[in-house]
Amino acid sequence: MAYTPNTLIMRYGGFIEGSFNVWEYTTTDSLATVTGTGYFTDGSSKGMQVGDLVWYVNATVLTAVLCQCSAITINTSAGLSQHVGSSTIQQSNSTSDDEPLDVLQAGDFTVNPWQLGSPIQYGSTVTTGPDRFFGVTGTSGAGTMARVSNTAIAGFTAACAFGRSASDTHTVGHTFGQVVETLNSIRVQGKALAVSFYAQAGANWAPTSTSGATNGALTATLLAAVGGIDDSAANAAAGSWTGVVTVGQTTITPTTTIGRYVFGGTVPATATQLAVLFNYLPLAASTAGANENVQLMAIQAKIGADNGIYIHRDAGSVLELVQRYLQVVEEPAAGVAIASGVVQTATTATLVLPLSVAMRKAPTVTLTQGLFNVLNGANAYTATALAGTGVTTGIGNCDVVSLKVTTATGMTAGSGAVLTGSAGTGVITIRAGYEG
Repeated sequence: MAYTPNTLIMRYGGFIEGSFNVWEYTTTDSLATVTGTGYFTDGSSKGMQVGDLVWYVNATVLTAVLCQCSAITINTSAGLSQHVGSSTIQQSNSTSDDEPLDVLQAGDFTVNPWQLGSPIQYGSTVTTGPDRFFGVTGTSGAGTMARVSNTAIAGFTAACAFGRSASDTHTVGHTFGQVVETLNSIRVQGKALAVSFYAQAGANWAPTSTSGATNGALTATLLAAVGGIDDSAANAAAGSWTGVVTVGQTTITPTTTIGRYVFGGTVPATATQLAVLFNYLPLAASTAGANENVQLMAIQAKIGADNGIYIHRDAGSVLELVQRYLQVVEEPAAGVAIASGVVQTATTATLVLPLSVAMRKAPTVTLTQGLFNVLNGANAYTATALAGTGVTTGIGNCDVVSLKVTTATGMTAGSGAVLTGSAGTGVITIRAGYEG
């Protein structure tokens, strides 16, 4: 039978702007028929928009399938657009409720914790910048990732500006992006992803004789690995993941007026890892100006069709998500304890440091010395070196780090010890990301 307009009913919505509507359509037509192009001949006039959810209910076989509006047709006449036309839906690729819809993390640089601070310099070795994102460039190049104020979009106050560091003369490519953990990538197998972001060019972005990006172009890419498991960011940037495929890509020319950009594709049914990368190539024989960068905001990779809406998370939730990959312990005030254990020898102590969030694997641990002390009895011994080993449980998660701390001689073997701060500038950095 043909489309029956009287059984297409809006069950939830009717918003003037924002969010999405939920519809129900009851029919005896097959799902293949209903998902045909322009099936809902008056869907647009009823207010159906791209991104709306539609429950297809077959009255004969008593089945319900969740679909999503994928396209609308707006009729034009005499140069005027009229909200009258057809709508097309497609079956959701989900076999369960997808939560969260955004497979990227901390793409809102307002609430991104920036645990390593700002600005952050990067070179030819992959370097973590804002939490969950990295920067890397070609041989001898120098780049900067910085948190900058940007209030051009309601709901955001900061962007991440990335590009060549001022005065750098190397014209090798620059990459900024995020690698999605394998465990989080598998749930997107066979599903459509819509990558969206805002971009705004810095003052020295446009190509000139002295500074700029080649043709002013920025390329954004959604990659998938078919077979590789938790491969590195370096291999993602180099395009050398096992079974790597390009799911979607767009090349834009940012201007000094902020703009929103969208691209995407369908993830392979056997994909095991994802990455979103931003690349640009500096103008040949140029020297970077003070702002040869592009400001990025509201980066997300959402399951399903793009509906123009960014999925915000509260700051506490974002911090918990990113600490699975990076935790930074800054030296506290004098006498404040952060780890405890036992003295092994006169110069070493083994201490247990509980982690705020279980990390995805046993992390690497590094020390910026500062004035960390090991308290042993009535005496304090300055920590001169530190090595850490993660203790993993279950499928590999790590919630405790065992620290081996080296000090000057004098501690008493077999006695208790506590690691404390002394109001210095020491930092313990615990990494389980994709820098390697």
